[in-house]
Amino acid sequence: MLRIKGGEEELMKIELEIAPELYADLQAIALELGASDVVEVMLGAIARWVEVRKAELANRDPSRRYFINEALDELLERQKKAD
Repeated sequence: MLRIKGGEEELMKIELEIAPELYADLQAIALELGASDVVEVMLGAIARWVEVRKAELANRDPSRRYFINEALDELLERQKKAD
């Protein structure tokens, strides 16, 4: 059982069944990274997954994509002028 708490309030409970091989890999990663335990590694992995999915969703909106490209173009133009 994985319990996520914020302050004194419990936010969510997640129960996961993990293959022994995956758990062993997570333990090795936790040890190498100096993480306190497997749960810390799993929370980091979940946070990274959410970050990537949010970026993918943001990229689906053509108007946002144009805005990002426009901003990058402006930065590149400024850099050229500065050089």
